[in-house]
Amino acid sequence: MAGYCEAAGDARYNSVVCVTGDGVLGNHRKVHQPLSEDASFASGTVSTPSTHRSAGSG
Repeated sequence: MAGYCEAAGDARYNSVVCVTGDGVLGNHRKVHQPLSEDASFASGTVSTPSTHRSAGSG
């Protein structure tokens, strides 16, 4: 897992990605921002993480 700043159009999101040896397992945009991050990052709109098929799965 690793946190990163995700750019999407004009918005920036505080996001995390989960990877395995086979590829990306999923990513998530933080929904609730601490006050110190509220001015820098937009809040995600979906509370469930998006998932991806890993490169090694059939």
